[in-house]
Amino acid sequence: MIVEPVVTEHETAYPSVLFAPGDIVEVTADGCVQTGGHGNTWKRYVNPSGPNSVSLYHGLIRILTGTQNSALVRINSVIGKQLQVTGVGVPSSELMLHLGYEDDGYSDNGYYSHDDGTEDQCKIDPTHGLDGGPAHLTVTIYRAVPPDTTGSRFDFDVISNALDPNGLPYNPLWSWQQRPENQGKIPNTSQCHNFSTRGSTLGIPDEFMSPSFADCTDQADTSSVDEPIEINGTLCRYATTPYFGDTFSGHVNWFPITVEGSAGRVDHGDVFPFGDDDYTFSYNSQEQANPLSVNGRSGLHVEFDSDETVDNFTSLEWAAFHRAVDNNQDRASQLFRGHTILTGMFGLDGEHGMKAELHPLYALATLRDNFENDPKDEVWLMFVRNQGDEGYCSSQIWNAGFEDYTFRLRWLPGMTSVDVNWDKTEFVGTDGTSGPIISVVPPPSPAAGVYVRFHLGPAVATSSIFDPGASVPFVNGGLHLVWTGTPIAHPVGAVRANDGADVGVLNPREWSGSTAGTAVAQPPTAVETDQIEQAIRSAIDKLPAAQRSRVAKARILRGTRTARVHRLPPTRSITRMTSAPAVAGTSTRLHAIKGGPANRKMARDAAEIKALCSASHNAPAGLPASVCTAPVTVRH
Repeated sequence: MIVEPVVTEHETAYPSVLFAPGDIVEVTADGCVQTGGHGNTWKRYVNPSGPNSVSLYHGLIRILTGTQNSALVRINSVIGKQLQVTGVGVPSSELMLHLGYEDDGYSDNGYYSHDDGTEDQCKIDPTHGLDGGPAHLTVTIYRAVPPDTTGSRFDFDVISNALDPNGLPYNPLWSWQQRPENQGKIPNTSQCHNFSTRGSTLGIPDEFMSPSFADCTDQADTSSVDEPIEINGTLCRYATTPYFGDTFSGHVNWFPITVEGSAGRVDHGDVFPFGDDDYTFSYNSQEQANPLSVNGRSGLHVEFDSDETVDNFTSLEWAAFHRAVDNNQDRASQLFRGHTILTGMFGLDGEHGMKAELHPLYALATLRDNFENDPKDEVWLMFVRNQGDEGYCSSQIWNAGFEDYTFRLRWLPGMTSVDVNWDKTEFVGTDGTSGPIISVVPPPSPAAGVYVRFHLGPAVATSSIFDPGASVPFVNGGLHLVWTGTPIAHPVGAVRANDGADVGVLNPREWSGSTAGTAVAQPPTAVETDQIEQAIRSAIDKLPAAQRSRVAKARILRGTRTARVHRLPPTRSITRMTSAPAVAGTSTRLHAIKGGPANRKMARDAAEIKALCSASHNAPAGLPASVCTAPVTVRH
């Protein structure tokens, strides 16, 4: 352990800590640093908060050929990861530990005159896990021995021992759930004061809670918080109950993750123009513990804005699904309620109690429940994008961080080969997109599966509210697979993650009470509607029909340009492989990436509320009158 690492210069070498080619390295760190100045000036070493903490006051680490590009990176980017030291091109004498510190002035840094720190971030309270004393760091080197399972002292770090084909955490769980005494349990966010605190001014408590979670996780910080503003802020804060609520009215985001399990029935509320027409469903893991669930809510809440997605999808499969949902047909559950792979921004939504969710949803592949000709013919409904907003109680666009994306579809048990029906397979995408490129890895390889890759290109930033409402770029369509072999009549198959870890997979056709090891299939939970959107919908429903129609039409931003799309030419080829394709390049630092303000969403929301206030004479039923006087920025 290194106690009181040097913080009086940008970078310091530690020649007593030497690495060797092939080493696997894990790093943990905690504690605080005196940064100098006036008042309480101690700050956390790993995840500081307060003024200027986005760019300053972070501990740094460099391991040549170990950290990304051998660079000096923030320690919080390597905690919870296993770093591989290759030693390629570097003399063994130079494979030493380097630590550093991020500041704009070093002369008054150190570990003297302890105080509770900016925003009380360096209080010392071991009984509550508050390590506010001098910084310390532990480097564990695994040399010629397998590493232990990664862990974290924070209850709400997101931990995974496997990656998806895009280098994203696959089927992760809370670090709290990883501990032996908590396996199979769901944590409550009250363990960490619901990620919120109530500040005060001159001793008078603030009306609403503010985000505060540095003692809950070191994987998220103030830059990954999304809070509503203006009209949205007025309504969303109202929903948390002034002076008595226990959560702040926004989102805490970690990073994109991939999960595989089952999707519940899609709910779309009232069909536009008498509702928001968002698509919402539940996701449930086949693991008994329901990884990443919180507060007694089983599974994850998943939602995507139809204005960004489905309303712009023109492939035959998605058009059929859209019609089925709008007509409230039972057929919709056949098109969308099977085995599902999802990639989205993982976070907690504090609108009304904390709930775990994937929002925005970036990629979806769901197996249609209805057969084509026989059980060996499958249709996977798919879409991929790389940006999106987080709904009503948000103000930002969030970028996925990838330009190429690969689904790994499970190998159907008992099958000997698979082909693609290219005559029925169809995908539509925006300019610059391409795919699908299909690769297959048959059993007995631990990487067995069908790999489906799409090229998106960079996320297209929008500056005008009249830019296309869609999240550009995007791809949507349906993949038709034809299997050869004899299906195994067993409710549970098995796939193996890219690192060889076993993951139970349910029968793609139906839910079952059968088990794989200790994993028990849990039926999908009921869909939870967002409280604010439901309240707005209720207020609109109380208006006469003509006024409801005018309010609904106000959401339509006249002059909006349509996203240009084209049918993607089929590749008509399949690559047979014996091992998984190389993992697509993603940043080794998993973090939520802001893509800019969600101007179009906020303009649309403001126009709806303005029309509602006009129709109700500034007294919308069930909503605070202050929403009709909230400031609104004119957006163009």
